[in-house]
Amino acid sequence: MDLPEGVFGHLLWLRLRKKTIPPYDDPTTMKTIEGLTTEEERAAAIFRALGNPARIRIVTELARRNICVTGDLVDVLPLAQSTVSQHLKVLKEAGIIRGVTDGDSACYCLEPDAVRWLATFCTDICCPPEQGQGISRSAACCD
Repeated sequence: MDLPEGVFGHLLWLRLRKKTIPPYDDPTTMKTIEGLTTEEERAAAIFRALGNPARIRIVTELARRNICVTGDLVDVLPLAQSTVSQHLKVLKEAGIIRGVTDGDSACYCLEPDAVRWLATFCTDICCPPEQGQGISRSAACCD
């Protein structure tokens, strides 16, 4: 069997060969690191949730549309409705989106505070407010 190109092709090839793939979305399989701040833990949860291309597409679609019904997302993703719902659940649990269910229909939107918080967190990595300077580029590895 030839190996398909790309990451997704490789994952498909592994599944076809019945090899296990680590469940990257499962926080119970993640190694814990002592001494993380609350902000670092929150960032890890958000980055973990955003670590899937389908979820990135969902977030960008929600940003573009401002509000979305699950069926609308199924139309733009090559995924089953149940898979899209699972991705929405992961994003909601991470606090990136919020949603309201009305019978069989669910409506979702971005959580603006989470998006602003993430932007600030990432900016503070490069430009810490207390130092007033960005990451030093004087280290030999960055030249």
